[in-house]
Amino acid sequence: MSCPDAPAPFNNHAADAIIHSSDNFSFYVRRAIISEASPVFEAMFSLPQSPASDTSGDLSVPIIPVMEDVQTLEKLFRICYPVVDPVLETLQEVSAVLAAALKYKIDVAIHLCTRALLSPMLIQSDHVGAYAVAVQLKLQEEARAIALHALRYPLSLTGVPSWALKHIPAHAYHALLQYRLTCSNHVQELVKSLARDVPLVAFVCPKCSNDGSTRQFEVDEEQFYSRVVEALDTTPCGVVLLEDDEMGSTSAVLDFSVIKCGSCLAGIHSAMLEFLRAIAADVDSCVSQVQLNID
Repeated sequence: MSCPDAPAPFNNHAADAIIHSSDNFSFYVRRAIISEASPVFEAMFSLPQSPASDTSGDLSVPIIPVMEDVQTLEKLFRICYPVVDPVLETLQEVSAVLAAALKYKIDVAIHLCTRALLSPMLIQSDHVGAYAVAVQLKLQEEARAIALHALRYPLSLTGVPSWALKHIPAHAYHALLQYRLTCSNHVQELVKSLARDVPLVAFVCPKCSNDGSTRQFEVDEEQFYSRVVEALDTTPCGVVLLEDDEMGSTSAVLDFSVIKCGSCLAGIHSAMLEFLRAIAADVDSCVSQVQLNID
């Protein structure tokens, strides 16, 4: 029984090998191109194969059946061929193509898919799933990078869990939960220590500080640090502070008598952003010391 052809450019019957997908599509490929990209396929092409007389009429063209479906193989082979690379938009696509790339040792596809797996947009859409895919494929460094980046997003224990979780052992998911809890605890201790010794914040008003001299203001410790603690409780990541507009505003000023003109507000806002950046850097440095132990 003949199988339908895969999409172009893998429907050219002048090719010298046929790869059958698990859902019975025929990929007509050039052995030289696939062999250059994959030492696994190169070895497979050297083995005796079934002749393709029932589909191509050419007994010299071998057929190689594989376990991947047509969508996965099309994306994988497009990466190998001198054509436009496929766009991997979903975690499911990245997972399937990356698994195949690792299986067939296609370095160029591994690089492209790993970069897609680590993309901020994909992690934001399903950071637990991205972590699970990395763990499933034994990519521990990538799993740690995903877990670190995902600290900026809260972890929801309600709703439908990521489909990818069913592919990893319970201890790997527990390791992720423990990692986030440890990061949160360490950051909370850091914030407590910072709140015990709050420096005066210096600022320059672009209007009434013509000589470039600085003035200082005191931060409302209780109001400011309570908000810091709240923000970092479930998302122990420095960028969370920088994205909070209220913490970078004049609401943290304890004594408003320091404001002499409307332009002082701009100077205070700039100074508060610098103050927040310093705290955010301390938070990120603290978190970087926490190890995620997957094994």
